[in-house]
Amino acid sequence: LSVDTHNSRPNINIHIMSEAEKGLIGPIACLKEKLMARRWKLEDKRKEVEAKNEEKESEKVQVDAKVVTKLSDAVMTPWVEFEASKEKDPQRVAFINNGQSPEHLMKLILMFDPNMSGKSPEVKTAVSAQLVKDGFLDLLERLVKSSLDKAKAVEKPQNISKKKGGSGTARGVALLRYVANRCGFGPDNLAEKMTDSRMKSMVDDARSKFLKTGDLPSFSSDANDRKEKLELAKKMPFKIVCPTTFLQCRTCFLDDTLQAFLDRYSGKAKEGVNVVILGAGFDTRFYRISLPKDVHMFELDTKATQQEKLKRLDAAGIDRKRVQFVPVDFEKQSWLNVLKNNEYFKLSGPTLIIWEGVTYYLPEKVVEEALDMVKSLSTAPTAVAFDYITKEGVEESKLTMERIGEPWLFGLENDDMVKLLASKNLTVVEHLSQAECLQWYLPLRPDGTSVGIGGTSKSFVIAVNKTWKA
Repeated sequence: LSVDTHNSRPNINIHIMSEAEKGLIGPIACLKEKLMARRWKLEDKRKEVEAKNEEKESEKVQVDAKVVTKLSDAVMTPWVEFEASKEKDPQRVAFINNGQSPEHLMKLILMFDPNMSGKSPEVKTAVSAQLVKDGFLDLLERLVKSSLDKAKAVEKPQNISKKKGGSGTARGVALLRYVANRCGFGPDNLAEKMTDSRMKSMVDDARSKFLKTGDLPSFSSDANDRKEKLELAKKMPFKIVCPTTFLQCRTCFLDDTLQAFLDRYSGKAKEGVNVVILGAGFDTRFYRISLPKDVHMFELDTKATQQEKLKRLDAAGIDRKRVQFVPVDFEKQSWLNVLKNNEYFKLSGPTLIIWEGVTYYLPEKVVEEALDMVKSLSTAPTAVAFDYITKEGVEESKLTMERIGEPWLFGLENDDMVKLLASKNLTVVEHLSQAECLQWYLPLRPDGTSVGIGGTSKSFVIAVNKTWKA
């Protein structure tokens, strides 16, 4: 028997028999009939299955069409309201100014409508197409134009962190700390409490991608994949190529600094020790790290940001009784004078000042004045731990940060920072880059390289006064 597979239906042929084999014709014919019957039965079964699959696909298309309409409406509505609002969210304005490619369009959707993150690529593509049809790109174009016109009308960049709702970048930092913690290596287990609940699905999506690929989520549009980011970090060592890496290194570096300070001085000073966080934002260091009873804790920040943080702490049921919250405008007030007026601050006690994610938002004059205040605390051991960006780094991100509404103003080259601190009678005892911190603070990939990506430009520094113990 032979089977002809070139036709749409199976065709069974019989070889011509010799006279001597005629006695076999009957059995062979019978076998042929059985085989043909079996083939036709299988063919009918196949058609039945195909018909059912087509019916299911048709149902799926109908369901997806409803989903697409619902999701596109969910995306479109808040943006239409946003266009009509008098005070536009600077985060959205900055994001739409970065471009309008299809990929960027989906980033827009995911950033402000995170429920889209769990949808299939087909649904995302369909929603994008529907949004374009609904005029979403035209809407963005109008928003870009209005934001640029507004930017031209403003001679000096204004920092919105003092307005109601507080710092947007503080919220962004909390989000990335939450991402790092969900990915299994970030120490901030309370960052989730400081993050908007609507971002949870986006964080879960980022975690899922990290566990599958080993690529650290950065939410940065400067480079699309790991290879490009590595090349960018090498080419521009001063740039924050992967914000998640930078923040993870910074958080852990300052956690370690705090622990080293406590090991050195806690329990040894008569009036206790001071830990001051300048520009505390949504940092949770005082609530996730168990601190000895002799530690006096102070958080200083703008009133608006501090009020928003207090709401989130209270909503999460986090105990904040031991922490002194001190509102201050760093550009207009002496934070040290404000501290001295607080009865819990002990001038005679050892002091650690954590200045995290603040320097680049301040004018150079204000940065120098702050270091002069640290210098004036000369009667007791004092250290200041902070991060900074080089001038190239500030210039490279200048427009982006201005559009966000929290412009970067101050940057200094590595050698010049050491000289500046020396001029304030402060000695640098630690000065590290992201690249150096990777080995301690981020996990390794299967090939032995760090999941983090960071340049060789120094960013993290600790400086101490003359009374600090060697």
